[in-house]
Amino acid sequence: MRPNEYNGFVHRLLLTVGVLVCATIAVAETNLAQIGADCSSLEYHLRLEPLKNTDSQCSLVWNYTDSANYRSLRYLIPSLTSSDNLSGFESRYELSECKNGTERVLAQGSFRDSYTSRPALSAMLRVLPESACIELGTGKAAVSVPVPYSHINSFAGYRCSHALRELRNDITAQRTSVPEKTRFQSLDTLRSYIAASKDAYESFWTYLDRDTDITKAVPGARYTLATVSDGHGSYEIIYLDGIGHETSLWEPLTIKGHLYPTIFADHFNLQWSDLYGREADPEANAYIELQGTILRLSFPLLKSSMRFSRIPK
Repeated sequence: MRPNEYNGFVHRLLLTVGVLVCATIAVAETNLAQIGADCSSLEYHLRLEPLKNTDSQCSLVWNYTDSANYRSLRYLIPSLTSSDNLSGFESRYELSECKNGTERVLAQGSFRDSYTSRPALSAMLRVLPESACIELGTGKAAVSVPVPYSHINSFAGYRCSHALRELRNDITAQRTSVPEKTRFQSLDTLRSYIAASKDAYESFWTYLDRDTDITKAVPGARYTLATVSDGHGSYEIIYLDGIGHETSLWEPLTIKGHLYPTIFADHFNLQWSDLYGREADPEANAYIELQGTILRLSFPLLKSSMRFSRIPK
């Protein structure tokens, strides 16, 4: 942080409970929200009311580990009197990163917008598993700035040159689920079990092909799977291997999903965990077709499907 530039972080940070509960803790004279390394996605929405006659400088800060290591987007909140009734206002922003006390500017820019009848300026940090951005605007986003984000144990918050009224200051986040281990202690134990099984739904499967909308879904890997009964009428889908960019979250013999039988023969409701342990599609389903040789996994909301071929015993 640049010395003497700000009055410190604002002392109130309201946290909305999502799947992950983020606790507000005090670090020296700052208030920050702790974000865990297992947080796969989040939205941090800050909305501040401008002053009447004075411009303000505000920074959204994230990946804060200490005062010498953090990332921030500094932007101008124009005063009400500096905003023209017809043309609105122009605001500049600056994206920077501080490592070991050395700060460098990554990007700069500006945007135009205008205040509404309830004047305020929002900054929204949106984090997905593989990308992040900050949107700035008075209503809808006037500009979207791609930003770097590291999924590490760190903090997020904001600092401002003036004590502005907060209209919104909350974080919602989702954490990555840790996959459950199957009951089989080794691949050899699993092979022996399936070799002796008389259940047609218990088998090994290898990736065959896919039909995916790449704007909505991309398979994490070319999977090798096994399906085995859970002893309660349903079937575990066991992850064995994956050629691709699957994360270290998935280790052999972890449970990738479940098949839940329906009233229709060979048709199942599907629970499938994605690359980061989240449910991929609540409307997912599965079907075993072509005389039991093909396992099709369908994800209607993602307009995508994958097929696997049975590996003979």
